[in-house]
Order: sequence, then C-alpha cells, then structure tokens
Amino acid sequence: MYNEDDFLNEREKLYNEVWNEPMTTVAKRYGLSDNGLRKRCIKLEIPLPPVGHWAKLQAGKESVPKPKLPPIKIIKQSINIEDKKHIIEIKDISNIPDSKLEVLDGMELLTLESKERFIQWCEKIQVPKQIDNYNKLIIEYQKENQYRKARDEEHKFHDIFRYTDFFWSIQHKTPYRENIAVLPISVSEKQINRALRIIDTLINLVSELGGKIIINHGNKDNAIFMVFNHEFSFEMSEIMIKQRSKLLDYKESSIYTEFKPMYEKMYSGLLKIDFVEQLNNQSREKCYKRLCFQDSSKELLEKQLGEIFISLFKIANEASIARYISQREYEKRRKEEKRLYEIEAENLKEKQRIEAKNQQRIKFNQDIDRHIEEWFKYQNLKKYINDLNELLPTIADPESKEIIEDYLLLLRDKAEKVNPINDIIKEIKLLQDE
Repeated sequence: MYNEDDFLNEREKLYNEVWNEPMTTVAKRYGLSDNGLRKRCIKLEIPLPPVGHWAKLQAGKESVPKPKLPPIKIIKQSINIEDKKHIIEIKDISNIPDSKLEVLDGMELLTLESKERFIQWCEKIQVPKQIDNYNKLIIEYQKENQYRKARDEEHKFHDIFRYTDFFWSIQHKTPYRENIAVLPISVSEKQINRALRIIDTLINLVSELGGKIIINHGNKDNAIFMVFNHEFSFEMSEIMIKQRSKLLDYKESSIYTEFKPMYEKMYSGLLKIDFVEQLNNQSREKCYKRLCFQDSSKELLEKQLGEIFISLFKIANEASIARYISQREYEKRRKEEKRLYEIEAENLKEKQRIEAKNQQRIKFNQDIDRHIEEWFKYQNLKKYINDLNELLPTIADPESKEIIEDYLLLLRDKAEKVNPINDIIKEIKLLQDE
C-alpha cells in the first residue's frame, strides 16, 4: 500500500491515472477504497473528474475536458475552523523563486492580518491554576503512574525471584505487568500538579489548532504532537541538579584510607519541555530541529506556551517550504527526464530512418544486377514480339494467323509487366523521398 509521500512523489502520474481510468480502478491498484483515494487527491490538490464523467463518455456523450494540474500549494492551517476570523491564511508562494523560499522565515508565510491574529492568539494563552477535568491522556498517565508505583513497591525483588517457585507461591495484590506507554512526563511529586496543568493546556491548544496527540504502543513513554501539518516528539521533565554529600558516616569512612566526595542527583523544581522535529524517510539527509523551553528566573514555563507555538509554527512552515521546493525540483526533474526521453526517442527514430535508408540503398545496389538481367530479358522479349509481328503477314492460314495474334497480345501484356524501368523508377523515388 502506498503512503502519502509516495503519492506526493507520483502526483503527476496519479493525476493522469484518475483522468484516464475510473476512480475505482485506480484505487484498487493502490490498495485503497475509491473514497480513500479521492481524499488523497483532494489533499494533493489534484482536480478530479465530476460525477457521471465516465458514464457520459461510455454513452458517447461529451463531458468536461481534462484540466491542467495546478502547482501544489501549502495547505492552510486554522486555529478554530468554526470561526472564520481565526483562519491562518498562507501566502501563495507559487511564483517565488527557490532561492528566496530557502531563506524565508516560517512566519513570513502568513498574510499580515493572519500573522497578527496568530500572535494575538498566542499571547492570550494561559495555564489554569486549577483543572477539574483533565484530558483523557492525562488521566491515563495518572492511572499508569499510580500502577507503576504500587507494582514497584510490591515487586521489589521481581528480577531476582521471578524464575523461582517462591515467586509464584506469593499472592500479590498488584499483578505484575510491563509498562504501558503514556505521556512522557518525568517530574517530582511537588511539581506533578503543575506539570499536568501545563500539558493539559498544551493538548487542548493542539486540538484547537486542528492537531492531535498520538502515543505509540509499547512500554516506553512517548508522545507525538501532530500540528501545523507537521510532527514533533515531546517530553516534559524536571531539571536535575548534582548535590555533593558524604554518603558514608564518619565511622564507616574511617576504614577507608582515602575519602572522595560523592554526588547525588536531586530535583531542582525547574520544569522543561523538549520538542524534536520528526522527519519522514525522504528527509533523512536533513538535520531535525530541537526546541527546549524551561523555567527561568525571568519567566516560568507557563508563560512560554505562546512562544512554543510560534516556534513550532515556524519549523512546520519551513518544513512545508522544503517539501514545496522538493516537489518543484521533482517536477522539474520529471519534465527534464521527459524532454530527454523525447529527444532520445526522436534520435532513435532518426537513427532507424537513416538505417532503413541505408538498407534500401544496399538493397538497390544489390538489385542492379537483377535489373540488368531483367532488362535484357525484356529487350529479348520485345525483339521476339517484333519478329512475330514481321512474321504475321506471311502466314496464309487464317486460323494460324489468329492464334499468333492472340499469342502476341499475351506477349505484349507480359512485356508490360516485366518492364524493369517502372520498378527502378519507384525504388529511386523512394530513396529520394527518404
């Protein structure tokens, strides 16, 4: 089955297919339903035949002509699809050269009015001081976190005894299982409420932007932010600090000949969020971008959510520009390949024409001996006819004379057919036409 990147690379091919064959036929080729293929075509801005198009053609009636394939544009984003005032409008960049697009800042893709609206939206973001109803992803995190604490407390020696009869003879209140992946949040008990409020706000904002959060299956915590038609992995943690301490008391340390300071890691109370851009297979050569936002003496993390979305928006738009440039380059390569193919086909055709002409010349030269032989046969036949013509008046018997006259008619007909001049003229004309 093809994914969206495959369709993007074969956009022109797919456009030709849906105009050459019915949608159901093309969809089966790609392992999709006709509705699934239709959605992908709409997303790739491929014009589709109207309803009843193929039925009209089959009935011998006229339908709409095949339109031109428009250049692909960056898809519009929206903050609130129901409120037209909040639509993020993207500029048309189809006429901007690649050299300028490559240095274009992601925010410069927005129209002036839309840019102002988006910045105002970001500035109004606030994290509630209290949340009564958390998002279901937060609730799943809380349940999983609670289970892990109970499991780890009850199964302290799981790794030691799990292969023994002793392990199976114990009745456990909390059955042992592997972790279930939830939101990647790693903070202290003191900061957990604050962290959950920030993450809940982020999730709701992503949803408001028409995006979503995905947690992949497995036992490792993870989260993918799908927003602005781009993906970012996400992780919230609390900054750890090192604190020097003597882990041994004086009596215990006296038995050692040397005392070395040791460290222990402690929670600092400072939260941070890390975002990592997720790249597809076609962008492996590109370096992914990282973003890190954390508490500072000047500004808490709660006040930085607007800046977070502006930064994510820039990266997403720059990635869209890169894809747009890549698509342009792909279409240029396709056109150049097509042009070179047509030149090669024309050169091959010319080569074949020259080769055919040479073969005809060779054949004509080989036929000269045959022409000479046929010419002398033709001359002998004409002489024979003339001799019979001269003999004809001397024949007294009427019946014999009539037979000779009929015979002469056959000879003249044969002479006309075996005359090599007509064939020679045709062959020479054919060579001249070539």
